[in-house]
Amino acid sequence: MRRRLSALVLVVAAALSAPVGARPTPPWSYAASDHFEVFFSGKEQDAREAVALFERDETFFEHQLKVKAGWRPRTRVIVFSSPSDYELYKPESNAAAYWLGTPDGDFIVLQSLDETSPIDAVHELAHMMVARTGTVYPLWIEEGLAQYYSTLKTFGSKVRLGAELPGALAVVRGAAGTTSPDRLFTVTELQPDTAPPLAGQFYAASWALVHMLLTDGAYRGRAHTFLSAVGGGAAPGDAFTATYGKPAAALNADFRKYISRFKVDSTVVAAPPLSTPQIQAGAVDDVDVAVTLGSVLGWQKGHEGEGRAVLEAIEKDAPKRLRLIEARALLEYYTHHCGPAREYLERAVDLGSTNPNVLRLAANFAPTGKAPGPAAAMTPSVATIVMSPCAGM
Repeated sequence: MRRRLSALVLVVAAALSAPVGARPTPPWSYAASDHFEVFFSGKEQDAREAVALFERDETFFEHQLKVKAGWRPRTRVIVFSSPSDYELYKPESNAAAYWLGTPDGDFIVLQSLDETSPIDAVHELAHMMVARTGTVYPLWIEEGLAQYYSTLKTFGSKVRLGAELPGALAVVRGAAGTTSPDRLFTVTELQPDTAPPLAGQFYAASWALVHMLLTDGAYRGRAHTFLSAVGGGAAPGDAFTATYGKPAAALNADFRKYISRFKVDSTVVAAPPLSTPQIQAGAVDDVDVAVTLGSVLGWQKGHEGEGRAVLEAIEKDAPKRLRLIEARALLEYYTHHCGPAREYLERAVDLGSTNPNVLRLAANFAPTGKAPGPAAAMTPSVATIVMSPCAGM
């Protein structure tokens, strides 16, 4: 970790300490829409296509999953073009992509994005959108839903769901003796050192089970009732019997039959109305991309110090950049560094922050009756932060 931290700080410091005209141009392009900012290590056109993809699929998920509307900062998407560059930021060895849901907003980080096969991107977007429903599912449902939706394809006014996930059927058939629903239900966490073959079996079996529930004629009509019951805390076996009127053993038997089929079926649904997104694109702001990458590190468990060090290096060059100060304020607050949190929250307010999360947290330090920042940003409709580790300090 020490070598990794040193490398990151040196990269940021070298880029930001040089005179503006002498700075090397980062190999990044930028595109933004109403709901997304994309930092793409590639051409501007790639960034434009990526942000359009995310806008389209987010609209679908909002309708499909009935996600409640509410204020949220734009999701920041980082797309690398080099495995070695991505290596510095990935949370575990076998993660080709990941989603981070944080008080500073959502981040989706991709090793790459092939426009002909955006499975990883849609998988992580699905995780984010399922989380926005407010239901906390067990791991097999979380991953099964993300895998199921990852192959969605829009054509005209229709969306095809549940196409076969490349390679998954072969994996789950090859491990049929160890990937029964009963076994899936006992997995609550995959450790970072879980052997890739075992992790692959879990993901493939979770996909196959969720696919059966959402697609097979015997199950799809009540699938959402069953999944909601499990998400609400019911034991899967009990929820299955209550929902389908069958003993839990029937699910194992039907699953074995389902994965032995020659192919899986997909479902076609109507695409929701979609307006053309307004996209702004161009060269990336080097401070913004550095802040985003530092934040991605800082919100990963066990890497808070690395993220903080990167943000500190940036601050030497851009001490009054509002986005940087807001990012540092939120990171300090939620890692229980209450003294620095107060300092950075106050600085963010002084710099004119209108971020409702920042203003709400700053209010924890303000004298009674004095709410910092514009009153318009302190409205009840704003999503409430559920943790307050520095409240009243």
